[in-house]
Amino acid sequence: MVIPAYNEGATIVKILEQIEAVELLSNLAKEVIIVDDCSEDNTAHAVQQYQANHPNLSLQYHKHAVN
Repeated sequence: MVIPAYNEGATIVKILEQIEAVELLSNLAKEVIIVDDCSEDNTAHAVQQYQANHPNLSLQYHKHAVN
């Protein structure tokens, strides 16, 4: 799953928790990619903290806005 994020620091952890709560068939793995488009809030920090406890989460950064 790919999730674009811009200034989602207040909601991104709730979104990730909801994704984690979805049960898949036992032989399927989850991969979540957060594309942070140069957020000006704590979006990246919130995802990094969440990622520390959830190794299946990938975080992708854009150094320049891609609007």
